[in-house]
Amino acid sequence: HRVQVQWGDNVKIFWEAGEEIYNDMDPCQYDLVQWLWPWLIQQELDKLKHRLNTHTVQYNHDKLLLSGVSPNIAMSLHEDYGTKNCLQPVDRDVVKNLMEEIGGEDLVRFIGSEYSVAAQSIFNDLGFTVLTFKNVWQVFATMLPLM
Repeated sequence: HRVQVQWGDNVKIFWEAGEEIYNDMDPCQYDLVQWLWPWLIQQELDKLKHRLNTHTVQYNHDKLLLSGVSPNIAMSLHEDYGTKNCLQPVDRDVVKNLMEEIGGEDLVRFIGSEYSVAAQSIFNDLGFTVLTFKNVWQVFATMLPLM
């Protein structure tokens, strides 16, 4: 619920701002959206995760959970705060091998790698340095004729 309130509703507003521009029945437009939007959404989710994990929660003596400290610090220094580390260790090599067995990066890619390379090159050549919710449809409209 927190992600939807702090983030998800805004995404919908920015997505709907492109209704007059984007035709999902046009394969060229569809591919460009599949390249732009997952990149943008992941970038914004990473920012939200960082903000939520590094934000210091206001101290409250009556609160059951830790306060006066950020979640990242509380997890890293759990013993200093009288808590227990209940995280389960994960062997990243095992996860990597499992991912490769079921399809690797292509499994989580929305567009082919050749298209991604070409789109990134066009994005860079046009002088864009950042993709945001505020400029995504401008970037889309500028890139589309070159795709």
